[in-house]
Amino acid sequence: MRLIGIAVVLSIIAQASCTNTEVVIVPDGRDYFPLEVGRLLEYRIDSIIFDDIQGGNVQDTFSGFIRERITGKFEGLTGDTSYLIERSFRRMEADPWVITNIYSESTDNSFAFRQEGNLPLVKMKFPLRDSIRWNPTAFIDPEIDVEVGTELIKMFSDWAGLAINIDRPETIGSFDFESIVTCKQADENNEIERRFVTEKYAKHIGLVLRVDSILDSRCKRLGDFLLCLESDGNGNLVPEPWTKRADKGYILRQEITNYK
Repeated sequence: MRLIGIAVVLSIIAQASCTNTEVVIVPDGRDYFPLEVGRLLEYRIDSIIFDDIQGGNVQDTFSGFIRERITGKFEGLTGDTSYLIERSFRRMEADPWVITNIYSESTDNSFAFRQEGNLPLVKMKFPLRDSIRWNPTAFIDPEIDVEVGTELIKMFSDWAGLAINIDRPETIGSFDFESIVTCKQADENNEIERRFVTEKYAKHIGLVLRVDSILDSRCKRLGDFLLCLESDGNGNLVPEPWTKRADKGYILRQEITNYK
């Protein structure tokens, strides 16, 4: 099944945690996922899309800007309010914004949701506390194929949500935020697959940083991991870096540039 919702996002483009001895709990947590009509967030995106086309691996880099604006709301079947997210894109800062997609977001007493196309993803669990876990793909098939470039990849395999470093000050881009929570949506790294998605949310603002690495090794397709090893210079064989051994997938960085 080819899903174009996320593929469109990718085509227009994309840690280590401190260990606490004291568990931090915030009263609710929905302040990190604020939803109200008129809210606006703008980001710079930088990405690399890996495409194993005929003739060898191709790495296509892309940069630009996206804007997400809440333009309306509606009541869902369960009575919860969902908010419409209008996403726009421009390649250069002087270019006009062009609407590319409409998404929706919502919260209930337990979870925050974002729906892109027919994919409802669980973004965080309430009440937020350090080390709380959830299943980001509870409402979708995690083995579904997603189109990235000209390839299909099981983007959502091995996702597992985890909140860390709650209520921490952090500088992201040109902004100093007083209270950030880090939500790891995925962090799996093995010989043939890399699934890494980390999002940072600022209190009363929302998403301020997202970093993805969704990659499959060419050795997964070839069936021989030895082909993805290289010398470390001391006579030892070590895995090649993912930028060399990936044959499909993407790397993305999405960083806040403006909010209202």
